[in-house]
Amino acid sequence: MDGVEALDEIVRILRDACKNVYITGVNSMISGMLSESREFQQIKTEGRVYKKSSEVLKGLGFAL
Repeated sequence: MDGVEALDEIVRILRDACKNVYITGVNSMISGMLSESREFQQIKTEGRVYKKSSEVLKGLGFAL
């Protein structure tokens, strides 16, 4: 199992537990690797990929 497969498995486990998944800090090299990930593509389609963790937290209503 490589890192992309591991990420897919983790995301599936979290989704099965009815958890929202957000991904942050994806640079161009990582984005290229994750292009093979079905789960990453789904998260991206859902608008849950952000440049910074603070963007997610603000979007969820946390005061920073």
